[in-house]
Amino acid sequence: MLNYAEKFLKTSPVSQPKILSLAAEASWVTGKWQVLEDKTHTTDSNAQEFDVAIGRALLALRKQDQKEFVSIISTLRDAAIRTLSPSTTSSIQTCHEPLLRLHILYEIEAISGMSSIHKKDRAVILESLNRRLDVLGSYLPDKQYLLGIRRAAMEASRLASLSARFSVAYFGCRLDFRKLDIASAWLTSARLARKANFISAAFNAVLRAGQLGDDSAKIEHSRLLWIDGHHRKAIQTLQGAISLDAFHAHDFSTVQEDPSLTTEKQLQQNALSARV
Repeated sequence: MLNYAEKFLKTSPVSQPKILSLAAEASWVTGKWQVLEDKTHTTDSNAQEFDVAIGRALLALRKQDQKEFVSIISTLRDAAIRTLSPSTTSSIQTCHEPLLRLHILYEIEAISGMSSIHKKDRAVILESLNRRLDVLGSYLPDKQYLLGIRRAAMEASRLASLSARFSVAYFGCRLDFRKLDIASAWLTSARLARKANFISAAFNAVLRAGQLGDDSAKIEHSRLLWIDGHHRKAIQTLQGAISLDAFHAHDFSTVQEDPSLTTEKQLQQNALSARV
């Protein structure tokens, strides 16, 4: 998508704001921070699309610029609230877009660790994010869009924590997100894509999760192989995942293992879970 956006920016300057919005989204989804910075600084900050402004907020988070980050989020929130009126809130459908934007702004702020109103507890935040995704119901494009922003915000917050940890300016205000947290978001994207029969997108998401070190990606990979007709390979992959105990690789809820489960019972549980 980023390559297409680059071509359109050169050939169709009239539609530049919308194309820049697509380019910004493609940049944060793929983790191309320098490209994102280039795209978000080509237009007036007061007349930017929502996605471009979100890109600027993510860059501010990555650079630990709390003042800039809070300013952008506040401006976007005020703009979304101003669109709400008795006529635009007559149904969920009519106010869907501003509600989605407010939903996104809340999550970015919570993930950033820069807000004074959010509890700075990684486990609590992750559990909350897991529940909040269900609120979007069957809006698959919105879920994938939100997951992309989550991953970018976690990555930006994680990079900010790593660079600031050894500096005087670091006071532990950032949430210590891990690679497996980002991998779990990729796996959620893979499951959603698989259920919607977007197999190519699902394979890509599984690959990204596996690159981040989440062994449970092998389980989702086996499902995709089965759907793609590679039954023998799917069974081999699943057997390998069970033998590696990939079912314990990572969990959003960060709940500790139940000590009452014996090894035999755990293997039975793993085999049962693999059928799901």
